[in-house]
Amino acid sequence: MMRSTLLNYESKNRIWLAPKLKGKDLRSISSGDIHDVIYDPAYDVSWYTRKAALKIVKRILQMAVEDGVLTTNPALRVKVRVPQVKQAVLSASEIEILLREAKAVRHRFYEVWALAILTGMRSGELFALTWQNVDFDGGKILVSQSWSSKNGIGPTKTAKNRIVPMSQELRKFLKELSLTKQAGQLHVLPRLSEWEAGYQAQVLKDFCQGIGITPIKFHDLRATFITQLLGKGVPLAAVMAIVGHASLRTTQGYLRMAGIELAGATEKLGVILPSNHEAAIINMHDYRKGGIEA
Repeated sequence: MMRSTLLNYESKNRIWLAPKLKGKDLRSISSGDIHDVIYDPAYDVSWYTRKAALKIVKRILQMAVEDGVLTTNPALRVKVRVPQVKQAVLSASEIEILLREAKAVRHRFYEVWALAILTGMRSGELFALTWQNVDFDGGKILVSQSWSSKNGIGPTKTAKNRIVPMSQELRKFLKELSLTKQAGQLHVLPRLSEWEAGYQAQVLKDFCQGIGITPIKFHDLRATFITQLLGKGVPLAAVMAIVGHASLRTTQGYLRMAGIELAGATEKLGVILPSNHEAAIINMHDYRKGGIEA
């Protein structure tokens, strides 16, 4: 287990479990106890925070099950439902505007945004990408590691490697980028201070607002990539493999965002409104029959 994960678990235990359950035998903790802790109105936090806390509490207690201290996890029956977050994505025209304007002003994040849109890679995966993992002969990028400010370089989110095939535009972009790299340059993208400090989302949002397009966050570039592929008919399984989703349900969520499941459904309604010409004929017919007062 990563040190940052362990510290996070300890923090959540200190904040949520210890104040309410301190001194209580672990084996006597019930689902009701966990429910009371998570739903305690004394905690002035959002439901998103409560759900995140419950997730870690479940994991902590599951570790006790795995170690043989508990026979069952009392937190498994506790649920926290939160409103679905509406994720923003760019339209095809907005993608064009973003990249055109960013390149025109030589924005320091232009190359980062372009590669994110062309590959659908996560921020940490982009930051960790090296030229060694760019295969021009095979026309693919190997995504094998990710970076975070807490843990540095490590495995991807799913701990699995994946392949991103190069489109012609992606190959052209990377070729041009390779011509500008300095001798011994390991990473594909520049080391930007805002990126390393975790401000990449705010930088993108501010720029989008400045040029008058949907103010998205950095991770929304990945959502944009996914919805664009799905909208153009790329099979769900192929998109899932390219972006590294561990669950088909996750990719299906983007399918709904792209509106693919709904496209054409209203055509089955079968209602056809009369044209202006047809309406004029009907009105004149009714007038001559005396159905309409002059």
